[in-house]
Amino acid sequence: IGGTAPTQGIFTATFINKAPYFKISNEIEYVQVDVEFEPGDILEIDCVREVVRKNGSRLEAMPFVHLDSDFFDLIPGGTVFVEPEGAAKVDATFTERWR
Repeated sequence: IGGTAPTQGIFTATFINKAPYFKISNEIEYVQVDVEFEPGDILEIDCVREVVRKNGSRLEAMPFVHLDSDFFDLIPGGTVFVEPEGAAKVDATFTERWR
């Protein structure tokens, strides 16, 4: 992540394998969705609007967001981690911020 100030992102996970859950983290905070995923499913985690959608539906995702989840900022120079590894191709959209 470039820039010098934290920023929020939108993550789109396109599943290539079955997965019992999906978790994305900045090493400190995370968003976890506890629902079954099949190949071809698309999960959008929008940390800007604090909403999660599975295949375009909030009802298929929001009720399954883990209670300890926290929509997080991307940290300059930081890394994003996903679980389970290899379950999905993940794209991120964000705007670098500068102080």
